[in-house]
Amino acid sequence: MLYEHDIVIIESPTTTLLQAIATGLPVFVLTSIITPPRADLPLLMKRAVCAENAEELMDKLEEYLKTGHYPADINSREYLKLHGTHLDDGEGHLRALKVLNDVMDIK
Repeated sequence: MLYEHDIVIIESPTTTLLQAIATGLPVFVLTSIITPPRADLPLLMKRAVCAENAEELMDKLEEYLKTGHYPADINSREYLKLHGTHLDDGEGHLRALKVLNDVMDIK
């Protein structure tokens, strides 16, 4: 469903944030409701536009809509690698199938 949109706005950075930053879409995040660990915030800010309050978020979103300039790096995967992927090689589904096949003893 995320791929049907042009941008993603997240009000609380949870699992949805990891899904959003994996899409390659511009992501805007409000960090005041749930605050990511301070040590990880610089990595998140490389990938997503973060704001500490709703007014700041709206200002950043308005600027993006007016100019089309996205100040974060859509290709940054550092935060996703830290919190959302094992090897980040796109092969997780194959490993999962292997485990399921092994458990079910399917050859």
